[in-house]
Amino acid sequence: MDHFNNRQTSGSRANKGTQILEKAKAINTKPIKARLEAFAETHRVFCDAQDVVDRAREALQAQKQNVALLDRLQSRAPGGPGQAVGRRRCAG
Repeated sequence: MDHFNNRQTSGSRANKGTQILEKAKAINTKPIKARLEAFAETHRVFCDAQDVVDRAREALQAQKQNVALLDRLQSRAPGGPGQAVGRRRCAG
């Protein structure tokens, strides 16, 4: 099985984990209590980490938009990269 082409997104993994924990509330989980608790803790840590990643992606996207805006402004500014500037000779 080619696991690279069969990847789930982090969001879908988090949703599946949440679904598993919700469904586990409706059945007798005493035989697997320790494993279910370990899974719940791992799931919580995963979701917390995913929140950090999502906030970082949002911040990165905002900075990319800011860079694009500043790039456009710089290109339009007199003497900016988009403007022809005469040659200057060094004093010497």
